[in-house]
Amino acid sequence: MLRRPRPIALRLAALSLLATPVALNGPAFAVAAPDVSVADDPAFEAVRTRYERLVAAISAGGGLFEQDRPVVRSVLRDIEGFLAEHPGDPRALAMDLQLSLWLQEDPDRIAARYAELVAARPDDATLALSALRWRSTEGMLEGAELDQAWAELAARFPESPEIALEHVRRLKDQVRYEAMLGVLDQLDLDAAEQPELLVLKAESLFAQHRFDEALASLDDLGELGAMQFRLRTRADELRDWIGQSREGWTLEQEKRAAEASADDLPRAAIETDRGTVVVELFENDAPNTVANFISLAEQGFYDGTGFHRFIADFMVQGGDANSRAGAEGTPGTGNPGYRIPDEHGEGFTPRHHFNDSLAMANTGAPDSGGSQFYFNHKPTPWLDGRHTVFGRIIDGQDVARSLRADDRIVSVRVLRKRDHAYEPQTIAIAPAPAPEAEGDAEDAG
Repeated sequence: MLRRPRPIALRLAALSLLATPVALNGPAFAVAAPDVSVADDPAFEAVRTRYERLVAAISAGGGLFEQDRPVVRSVLRDIEGFLAEHPGDPRALAMDLQLSLWLQEDPDRIAARYAELVAARPDDATLALSALRWRSTEGMLEGAELDQAWAELAARFPESPEIALEHVRRLKDQVRYEAMLGVLDQLDLDAAEQPELLVLKAESLFAQHRFDEALASLDDLGELGAMQFRLRTRADELRDWIGQSREGWTLEQEKRAAEASADDLPRAAIETDRGTVVVELFENDAPNTVANFISLAEQGFYDGTGFHRFIADFMVQGGDANSRAGAEGTPGTGNPGYRIPDEHGEGFTPRHHFNDSLAMANTGAPDSGGSQFYFNHKPTPWLDGRHTVFGRIIDGQDVARSLRADDRIVSVRVLRKRDHAYEPQTIAIAPAPAPEAEGDAEDAG
């Protein structure tokens, strides 16, 4: 006997708000309220009775088993017969869709039923959300087309917290913090009803260095109950990050103002297959790390390498020779043939990690950087003093945030540098039985 991967209760829940649910001994009945014109139709009552009994039996059994499928198909044929006589009846369409979802045998049929129901119930936000989820899961919408569908759904139901929550979570995973805030600002957020939306708002503000506003959003939460432990932990952690980053941001702005006045820091253009990212390099604070980056760039070391690691709402990492097409080593384990000394931690006044930082990856061991670097997507104070921040993005942050694993670096061009040689101090690598993964051990925080 084969049990379906998803419990029956979850499939019922997906459609439980198609209309007023009818109580059963089990999950909510996912059929619309009776239509007066056919309420007493014996054919409908017969179909409805068979459907209700099927729902009760499958619910009592804890899921859909292989031997249940013939019965489900039989009931589905009865519903088809009723729809042939009453085209577009929303109750029958909902039953048809529910059984089709359980069977998962005919995606075209499911898509057609969703389309008919959405057309019949244009104001049903839950149904529209369910339809979009299903199309996304089935791969019928991807990439820019899926992004557009989500934007249209959010615009169509701007006051739906459920749609807003799922949409904003998705935007967060795409590193689209400004778009998150655009959706959330349209809602009148209620801390009692939508606490996670307030936390997401604080997270989007934090990622944009709007620390005071992020704290205010968290303050609007009030006291979270014991049942919201994970959300409370997330909010408390964010408060700590805000406290650490806000002070560092004041110092960072002072440094950036002085650097802008001097206007002599080296710069480089990192051309990727998604566009160009221009970085300014912090030679005053991390001269050896900057010398290493410039030296490797001028040798063409980075040309053709890829970004091998992306973590949503955190960073994207690249610069490993093993990420080149045809390389024998595992991406993330390579180096330029040497290591370089750290320029963070004890004895240094390191730059802090903000949403535009360029920093060196390492293994977590001292002096273990080489060629791999990462672009930060938000402040990450837990990495301060553990990784050398050696630059910042001054143009193309949208490109940096769009980069994903397997995107490529076309070239790195040095745009300007000071009038001296850039020859880094390096550390020889002793032969080892197996290479360590550079940067994949510690920088996830």
